[in-house]
Amino acid sequence: MKIRLRNAFALLLVPWVGVGIAAPLRAVQDAAVATPRTDLPSAREVVDRFLQVTNARAILEKTSNVRVKGKLTLPAFRIEGPLEILGAKPDRFLVRSALAQVGETVQGFDGQVGWSSDMTGTRLLEGNELLQARLKSDWEAPLKKDEDYEKLELLGKETVEGVECYELEVVARPLEGMDRDATLKVRSSTEYYAVDSGLLVGGVSTQSSPLGEIPIHVSISDYKEFAGSLMATKMKQSAMGQSFEFTLESVEYDVVPADAFAVPKEIQALIEEKKAREGSSAGK
Repeated sequence: MKIRLRNAFALLLVPWVGVGIAAPLRAVQDAAVATPRTDLPSAREVVDRFLQVTNARAILEKTSNVRVKGKLTLPAFRIEGPLEILGAKPDRFLVRSALAQVGETVQGFDGQVGWSSDMTGTRLLEGNELLQARLKSDWEAPLKKDEDYEKLELLGKETVEGVECYELEVVARPLEGMDRDATLKVRSSTEYYAVDSGLLVGGVSTQSSPLGEIPIHVSISDYKEFAGSLMATKMKQSAMGQSFEFTLESVEYDVVPADAFAVPKEIQALIEEKKAREGSSAGK
């Protein structure tokens, strides 16, 4: 049981922060066939409609940070517990959860340093994990600004769990220090927006993790209004046969203190150890 829990929890990914708390992702029905591109909106029009119906753009512009609280459930193990997500401009996040048989888990990014602490240990995020954390922590990520993406394309229509959707291919531009080719998979995702409501309902992406690059499927639903913006209150994430469910219960803006994103002492110790090792290697 302990080993299975460790493997399962290694797949638990940080949900996107900001107004678009429930990010892409859910597998498309196998029998779905793309509709030929005739009289379809552009990808930009689909995204802009989502921002309009949810009022996400206005919320992002007039607020500086957010605290989201809810419940995390691992159905296969019949365990659940509280989960808190903090986000702040321009690129800060912290996710904290507490589950029976797992204990407290914390994942964070302070604009430069990314870290994770859970039942598998405490570690710095490096390589594609760190670069992906930077992409996901962007406060304005839901806006999908043209300058931040090398590809934003409407592929056609797909039926996702009985809902007719617009299918978008999304590829973020590589950040400074990123190898374009080596990071292409973790910068890319497919997103599905309901034709009738304009709401984001799911998609597929790849997450870098201690277990390698893993296809992730997430479905989102049950949009409700919080502080003037529509947000999905249900998110189900599936990967490698494991699933996690997140239920959003409350949203507060501009209540998070700046020091909430400070690097913990144990992580700072790892940073100092890394610097010492690099200094020792450089001196040889």
